[in-house]
Amino acid sequence: MLGSRLVRELRDLGCLVTAVTCQHNLPEASRGVNVTVLKADLVADNAVKEIVSLSKPDVLVNCVGLTSVDACEDHLEMAKLLNCELVGQLASAANSIKARFVHISTDHLWSGVDPMIREDVAIKPVNVYARTKADGERAALSNCLDTLILRTNFFGCSLPWRNSFDQWALDELQAGRQVNAFGDVYFTPISAALLVGKIIALVKLEARGVYNVAGCERLSKYDFVLRLAKRYGMDENLIRRASIEEINLRAPRPKDMSLDTSKVSALLGAKMPTFNESLDSINQLRSDHSNQY
Repeated sequence: MLGSRLVRELRDLGCLVTAVTCQHNLPEASRGVNVTVLKADLVADNAVKEIVSLSKPDVLVNCVGLTSVDACEDHLEMAKLLNCELVGQLASAANSIKARFVHISTDHLWSGVDPMIREDVAIKPVNVYARTKADGERAALSNCLDTLILRTNFFGCSLPWRNSFDQWALDELQAGRQVNAFGDVYFTPISAALLVGKIIALVKLEARGVYNVAGCERLSKYDFVLRLAKRYGMDENLIRRASIEEINLRAPRPKDMSLDTSKVSALLGAKMPTFNESLDSINQLRSDHSNQY
């Protein structure tokens, strides 16, 4: 989802890109003369070493992860493999050729009691997903000297086989179905398009360490869907303010995942984007997922 958007942006900037896919093909909109596509199972024996040796990247960006919170509870070993062990392998491979390593992390790492968490606040995971992502951060930092970790929560990057949260909500509203959106769960979302731009800017600045890279506005999931509906002229009466306490979820979730972005704003010399700016970057309601970019 994020990876294909990043490939397209780098291609348009004239970079040579090697894109590694597994179950699905790289979307046609992200292909081009500067893009080499390799289909591989990264967890296979020696796969990471072989790909890195073949492509010899200056920068290796890891967008891989098991991101379904409930699936992580049900498939612990797979969560460990994709969210932690593979991260260490990729970081080590990058380090071996003196490449920079960029790892995409999450805003899901804390208990959700405090809002607008800074990078230096101790991690307090409440589920398997968060624990394995936290372990992945440690694996990245310990295996590559030149590592950049981005904690984030992005939207606006659906693919034909998987919807992002915003596209799911819009599809439901367009179909005239009620959307139950949590009024007691908060986050600081950023569009994938703007996040990609921040990733590239941070790489150019040779940033290292951990950065919160998210939107500057703390929104509830309810506010997110409501403002999305307003932007695209959808029926706001279909949106119901719900509580996460009403739902019997497989895994516990933090109620507040909002991130303080003052550190990255200071480095880049600009405030992180507002929600409206993220919506502007998406441009229009996408009925054709395959042509959304």
